[in-house]
Amino acid sequence: MPDEKGRSLQVGLRWHVEGSDYLSWVLGIAPFDTMPFTRRFVGAPFIALVLRSRPPANFAQASPEDGLNPSHLAHMDDMLGDNEEMRTKRSDATKRGKIALLGSELRSTARAKVTFSLPLWCREILGDVLIPLQKS
Repeated sequence: MPDEKGRSLQVGLRWHVEGSDYLSWVLGIAPFDTMPFTRRFVGAPFIALVLRSRPPANFAQASPEDGLNPSHLAHMDDMLGDNEEMRTKRSDATKRGKIALLGSELRSTARAKVTFSLPLWCREILGDVLIPLQKS
């Protein structure tokens, strides 16, 4: 995020079901020190990739990537229907809780767009494998 001085390489993996109009943002869980603590399995001999395999709920709109609608784990039906007041209250409470939970952790590494927060030395190893997504 603009106000943070990152100490990691933030990578966002995406999964596209052929013929669909959405792009799943993949959540990573890994034993890397640079991962936010909510996604870090200390000492684990594995990593996990979690993704939403369905389109996002209609109310959960986000800016398209490569002309496709983003779909991440929070893009589910909140069962609130047309109750925008309750949806706003819940959203505000969730944002406050996230800030309190993360404390001094960098907020940018815990965003839905970020799959892995890798050590900076990974940039050289990954080379040109990483491809920036085009904003629509």
